[in-house]
Amino acid sequence: MSQGLNVKGVYGAVLYFLGFLLLWEWIRPLEQLTMTGEIQRFLVFIILCLVLSFFSVHWAISSIIKVVYLLFTLHLIFFEGPFMELQWLKYFFGDLSHNLSLIVHQDWYGLSDLFRSLLFFVLLWLMAYLMHYWLMVRKKIFIFYFLTIIYITILDTFSPYKADHAIVRIIVVGFILLGILFFNRLTEREGIEEQGLQMRKWILPLAIMVGGSAVVAYAAPKADPIWPDPVPYLKSYAEGAGTGPGGVAKIGYGTDDTQLGGPFNGDNTIVFTAEDTTKHYWKIETKDQYTGKGWVLSDAPNEEKVIGPGEQVPDVSPSVSADSPDETAKLSFNLPYEFIVQPAGLLQINGQQNDEYHLNTASEKWVPYRKGKPYEIEKYTLDYKEPSYSMKAMRGTTGDGIDEYLLKRYTQLPDTVPLRVKELAKSIIEGKDNWFDQAKAIEGYFKKPGFIYDQSDVAVPGKNQDYVDQFLFDTQKGYCDNFSTSMIVLLRSVGIPSRWVKGYSDGQFKFSKTGNFKVYEITNNDAHSWVEVYFPKVGWVPFEPTKGFDGNINYKYDLNVDKSTTPPPVKKPEPPKQKPAKDLGKETAVKNTDRFSFIDMWNDIVSFWKNSWGWILLGAVILGIISWLFYKARGRWIPYFLLIKYKRKRGEDTFEKAYLSLLKQLDRSGLKMDDGQTLRGYAKYIDSFFSTREMSRLTAIYERVLYRREKNAANWDETRKLWENLIKKTTG
Repeated sequence: MSQGLNVKGVYGAVLYFLGFLLLWEWIRPLEQLTMTGEIQRFLVFIILCLVLSFFSVHWAISSIIKVVYLLFTLHLIFFEGPFMELQWLKYFFGDLSHNLSLIVHQDWYGLSDLFRSLLFFVLLWLMAYLMHYWLMVRKKIFIFYFLTIIYITILDTFSPYKADHAIVRIIVVGFILLGILFFNRLTEREGIEEQGLQMRKWILPLAIMVGGSAVVAYAAPKADPIWPDPVPYLKSYAEGAGTGPGGVAKIGYGTDDTQLGGPFNGDNTIVFTAEDTTKHYWKIETKDQYTGKGWVLSDAPNEEKVIGPGEQVPDVSPSVSADSPDETAKLSFNLPYEFIVQPAGLLQINGQQNDEYHLNTASEKWVPYRKGKPYEIEKYTLDYKEPSYSMKAMRGTTGDGIDEYLLKRYTQLPDTVPLRVKELAKSIIEGKDNWFDQAKAIEGYFKKPGFIYDQSDVAVPGKNQDYVDQFLFDTQKGYCDNFSTSMIVLLRSVGIPSRWVKGYSDGQFKFSKTGNFKVYEITNNDAHSWVEVYFPKVGWVPFEPTKGFDGNINYKYDLNVDKSTTPPPVKKPEPPKQKPAKDLGKETAVKNTDRFSFIDMWNDIVSFWKNSWGWILLGAVILGIISWLFYKARGRWIPYFLLIKYKRKRGEDTFEKAYLSLLKQLDRSGLKMDDGQTLRGYAKYIDSFFSTREMSRLTAIYERVLYRREKNAANWDETRKLWENLIKKTTG
């Protein structure tokens, strides 16, 4: 008996050691490919988990040991001071609470390194348990072994990690592990008692065969690959599509617009809430110089104007009438920035008493100052009057008498803009004799069915390709930056001064308050860009070319203006979320292409998860409950499945497979075979339980087939009735 226990102990130790080697292969690439450090501490944790499982330590004691090691390691990596003082736990639990709130808001980028390390420990804890379950309970490891091969080969192909030696290690360890588990299943199925000599007779030849084969294969000369390396092929494929140095960017307001294009990741983090009587766009700044790839601020004269709280904003738009009602907006920021977001028709900024507000006249960007320095403002109130743009004045504008400097600055275009862009602009405005009708015609051009609003499959212009030209003639697919920039270039091509505006769209209505005030939430997803066109007697007038968006522009239909030709915009219930392609946060530069790429596929998966994670989680829970109920009732439905499966089978090995299926079904129904019990002894137990001799008759035939190789002894047509009777009895 002691010898049997010793054999099982050695056998279990070998299995755990080989399982650890497979798990190690998952950890090895992390130090090279990620910013993960202290890899050895994670390996020690895996060893600790496997050792506790090997010695069958009670789950409560095992959990305490693992948690203590986990906390001690996190303290060693991230904290200073003695571990036993426990003062660091206050920060630890505070960080845990903060990161859980970030997960609720799906702010994956904001998770701290401490929390990420904690999650990694939990993942390793789970993997160690699964390794114990696969090795010692299920005694099957093929799926994990197969996934390990896939994981390593993908890293070897698409990352700098070199897996030449890893592949050899995995093959050797995996085949030995599969062989040992097969031997164990065979001895259990046949009721053979494990002896040290038997195990050595099996394991030693297996190890020699696998190891020798690996050595020969590694040392032998090898032919060239049949298929070329796919990575250079995919890179050249992407370059052939004409993509440039774009990237997948984190969404939100950003300052760098020199390189537009490419997909982005959505982010519904709340930037600020606004209490206002109506919804409208929130402007931050303007830019005036188009480069062919994006926008910069030109070297135009910049006069900085300064006002205090409650002082009148200089240069109020001429479209703001003194008769218009006074409006007030109260803004509260969750993500404070060093700028002011403003509605059209801004009159006053009211923050704290000692604050100042500096206006950059070149970009029209307001920056709050405190004690002589810009600072991140959290709350302020804005007084404004909603502008009303005169249709008569705008339709009377043809360009005569406009300031030459202003016209030159806001009709600037680089020489690289292709001629076909300018020809397209002329064809769009054909028959229109004033700036307003021409601008509305260009704005309406982007509402045609050919243009598609898209946030993921968005191209980046190549080195010698113009951003607008690519959108207008090649892709016609993009988001606000594509639409707004293209409209401005078309306007400037026919001499209409216009500029690019950045800020936020109107956000989401949340609830109403007293006094006609409503509360709106503006998130990073609402970051937006649009167009402003200059009319001498009206000022800068906003236009919205982006498909699916409405700027809520208030036109004044004065005098003899035909409203039928230019109807007021129809307000839509909820425009789709707009997401720009740049952010102040970290960005991951990857090339984009209109053709298939693994990056685009991954971005689609991430976007789908972020937009639908709630429904996915609910569906997974429901599916899990159904699967659990289905699994619990397997003893009742599997017999009918087996009856159907073997009803029409006629192969030579049908009887053997059916007999083994019967043994499994008897085990599922609670009639388990004892350790060391022979098939004949088990058959007698089954017959006594069901008051029959059918199991003994089937077992006698199975032993003749298995040990004497008398294939003719198993006539399935004759034995099927006995087998079916026993299967049906297990449904009782």
